[in-house]
Amino acid sequence: MITLQELKDSNRAWNGNGYYSTDKDWESNYQIVKNIEEKFFTHYNKSLMQPQKGDIIEFVNYNSLYPHAQVESVDKYGMMYVCENGRTWTDGKHFSTSGGAFTHIHSSKFEFVGYDERTFWTWGCYGSGAGQGIYFTVKVKKFRQKNMKIIPKHKIYFNSPHYMKERHSKVVIMQDFMYIFKEFYTIKVFKEWAGYVGLTYRKDDSGQYYANQFLKSAYFWKLEELPEGCKPVEDMCNGSKVRCFAHNDGKTLTIYRPNPNAKDVYIPMS
Repeated sequence: MITLQELKDSNRAWNGNGYYSTDKDWESNYQIVKNIEEKFFTHYNKSLMQPQKGDIIEFVNYNSLYPHAQVESVDKYGMMYVCENGRTWTDGKHFSTSGGAFTHIHSSKFEFVGYDERTFWTWGCYGSGAGQGIYFTVKVKKFRQKNMKIIPKHKIYFNSPHYMKERHSKVVIMQDFMYIFKEFYTIKVFKEWAGYVGLTYRKDDSGQYYANQFLKSAYFWKLEELPEGCKPVEDMCNGSKVRCFAHNDGKTLTIYRPNPNAKDVYIPMS
């Protein structure tokens, strides 16, 4: 459990601003911390075997990883109501988690992996208002989904009537459902690029193509920041074609683009 001084140190916005000028005010909120720890922190009991209210779980939902999801409730059948991301307000007796989304998943699909920190917060002595929150963490049990697996689902469109009409592109690789990762005006150029950077792809039963690697974009300021094995490529960044770098570790293909504010590496091509 955190100490009273650690609670003060982690909420320095209150110090020196006229807030919490008495020990009584700090003690009141520190009592909430102790109440929450007593309520939520319990050592792992093998007889339970499954997550309980207040625990942290790591799981995959719709092919997205949530490493710090919060269990809000578990019914008598073991079905959990889970917040994928968020923080929990409390007054020591009542709780309200926000930051969703929320979903349901059965507790039997998880196994105990250790302990993690769960963030709670409460209003300060002046009640609700901007910047008036007091934050603290409590150590709780953590469970991980069994046989957890994420499959790359970046779509690749060949000769799509929509993109051929709107963008004159023969091949479009999607970053996600909304943003384009890269596009090509001929299939030949795409295949040459894919072979160079090591991108492979597959076709499902419906005829839709998908990349076999996760696709990621990142900025760099200096060449020294780039990982070993990068290959120089031409790509767009901030409206200009510049020298970028591709790195493929077999699981993820990352295109490193120069930060537009880094003039030593962000050099538009004529």
